[in-house]
Amino acid sequence: MLSLATPRTIKRLLSALKSLFHSHSHRPHQRMPAMRQPQPYLERYISLEDLRGRFGAVMPLQLVKLVARDIVTALRENEKRGVIHGDINQSSIVMLSRDLNWLLARFKDDDSDGEGVDDSSTTGSFEEQFPTVFRLAIVDAHPQASLSVRSPEAILQASCGVSSDLWSLACVIYLLLTGELLFDPGFQCADLGLTPDESHIIQMIEMLGDFPEDLVRRGSESKKWFHSDGSFLMDTTLYPVTLGDVLRQHLALSHDDLNETFDFLARIIRISPSDRASVREMSRHRWLSS
Repeated sequence: MLSLATPRTIKRLLSALKSLFHSHSHRPHQRMPAMRQPQPYLERYISLEDLRGRFGAVMPLQLVKLVARDIVTALRENEKRGVIHGDINQSSIVMLSRDLNWLLARFKDDDSDGEGVDDSSTTGSFEEQFPTVFRLAIVDAHPQASLSVRSPEAILQASCGVSSDLWSLACVIYLLLTGELLFDPGFQCADLGLTPDESHIIQMIEMLGDFPEDLVRRGSESKKWFHSDGSFLMDTTLYPVTLGDVLRQHLALSHDDLNETFDFLARIIRISPSDRASVREMSRHRWLSS
């Protein structure tokens, strides 16, 4: 004979059904539900920051392209699912530990000047030579890890999207190629009495020009640094520089490689998100497959 369910059993069943319903509800523009750092009994992941410790401050160009290709692909998948990552940095780009020896054998050359091993004898396309290695994770990184790669809209606390993730990736790519930060929020803060955000914004304006008025109006924190018409509040001397200038200064690449690297980054490093290339466009950029 079957016994009737007790009130406690019914309550537990309703609670479980409620949780199941909410777990499948649609939440547009949600943060990426990516893998988190695995438990000790799962396979260990190695971060991009750890990998840089094996290669040094400057990583081989082809290895950086591999990182860029894999993460752009991941961002395109995120865009299709309507999610953003929101915290791309050296710690959130990871690889399986089993791939480390392959990468070291493929790219590490202690006697080279940072260009990696010679692949001239290898046949096949870039995709055939280099399988997917890198992926995105959500990690509890130190807050400083993300400061230098924040997009303009993230600093102003305006709405962010996959374009903001692309900006962060471009800043990481620049760091991998040069060993330097594209924008350093700590630059001259102590000497000039600037906050990290002020220093960051000034460097962006020096390289990319004024912040557009529509972006300033969308930012909940914009009034700290901008007038309502988009003009900068601070009276400071600007020292204009271009992305091309800094790339030529820091990269010892061939003319063609330098131009393609510049073209890739320049399509992303733009103040207004609407002026940046889309993830789809960047996934087809020649730099990623050459």
